[in-house]
Amino acid sequence: MPHKDSVMQPETGWMRDLALEHLSFLAAHPSIANLSTFHARHKLLLMCYHQEMMRQCGRIASNSAGISLPELLEMYGNQFRKTVFTHPKQSNIINALYHGYGWISEQLSASEKQFFLAVVEAYRHDDSSLDSVRRLLKSYADRLQHDYLGSQALLNPYAKDTCKFSS
Repeated sequence: MPHKDSVMQPETGWMRDLALEHLSFLAAHPSIANLSTFHARHKLLLMCYHQEMMRQCGRIASNSAGISLPELLEMYGNQFRKTVFTHPKQSNIINALYHGYGWISEQLSASEKQFFLAVVEAYRHDDSSLDSVRRLLKSYADRLQHDYLGSQALLNPYAKDTCKFSS
């Protein structure tokens, strides 16, 4: 049974579907470097679902146990799927958006900060869409040339380079 705060709407359905599609690209291009890149690009998206499960994915991706690549990718894939098949709570999504905002907030003007906070609060009260908050944060990342934030799958879900790996 989903938590009362769970977001059960089409707006979050794409998150899981695209995340799983992205995971298939990782499976087709297996390497430790690609796993690290994949996890870094999906950090905020995983945070939308469950922060501790996102951390578990990170611990697996770090491969501190030194396990074989096939086993590592299987473990990561299983944990990733388990994470994205939970129901995202609106409070988790807002937390992930604020987390990304924290990476750039010092570079924003006072009016930009105020506007972002207002748009997030509108989303919290169902007066704005997740897409509007996502696009606003992405526009700030692009303007500030913050590559890490700009590469996040949550902000850039349809971009081909979200699944692009270096050779």
